[in-house]
Amino acid sequence: MYNAVVEAQSNSPKCRRTVAKLLDMQNQPPRNSAEQRMLDQFVVEDGKLYKKIHNKQLLVVPHRLTQRIIYNFHDPPHQAHPGGEETLRQIQEYYHWYRMAKQVGDYIKKCLPCMATKKRQIQQAAPMRAHTAETPFNTISVDVLGPYPETARHNRYIILVEDIFSKWVEATTTSTTTADVVLRYLENDVFARYGPPQTLITDSGTIFNSRRYTRFLEQHRITKLTAAVTHQRANPVERRVQELKKVLRALMRGHHRRSWDLYLPQALFVLRTRRNAATRETP
Repeated sequence: MYNAVVEAQSNSPKCRRTVAKLLDMQNQPPRNSAEQRMLDQFVVEDGKLYKKIHNKQLLVVPHRLTQRIIYNFHDPPHQAHPGGEETLRQIQEYYHWYRMAKQVGDYIKKCLPCMATKKRQIQQAAPMRAHTAETPFNTISVDVLGPYPETARHNRYIILVEDIFSKWVEATTTSTTTADVVLRYLENDVFARYGPPQTLITDSGTIFNSRRYTRFLEQHRITKLTAAVTHQRANPVERRVQELKKVLRALMRGHHRRSWDLYLPQALFVLRTRRNAATRETP
């Protein structure tokens, strides 16, 4: 895409005029405030035009390529149709053009796959008590999703884990959700990789009220926190659950509904590389 933008600049009369003006001002000082603003906002390097924003240089995109840029950051399978803010954020890491935010917003509103797979939701107030952590994997939140249509690999459930500090997510598919299955995954896959947490947050489901679960926490010296039944969002992982469902629906568009487990690794990649709204960072 970078080379296509560079070629489009060379074919754009407006870009060529701006480049010529900036190069001319390298030999003589700006003659008025308009030229000074241009010098402050734009720069030419190796014949290419960049916009200077927050100590970054973003490649200027001619109008005829803007729709193609948005498509590349929104529609391909590995992008999984992110929302307007995330699509805009990704584009703004590399490119600049006038009224980009409005154009991206208009594109998302008219995106048929998005309209087909994403329900409009009214944002609810956050729970009164926010869960926080000071270090990675000090506090984690766990949830079990399903049952879903059984796949060829006999999977019907997803076990989802989120680190409260970094928002990093781990997940696996499973055919059953007994306490032994869930705790074996936590111990052999999550704890073995990151160490046991100090605190583990869950809902009040049967698995997390069992004696087997209580003994497991005692063995690892983990503090148990239970999200309120009356407020599902009190479990921090619930937001990630909704995001995962949206991403899976986008990735599976046009594919058989019983193949959903094949798309879980790609869905996790999408969640791990998207910037979190609260931290403004990717996990």
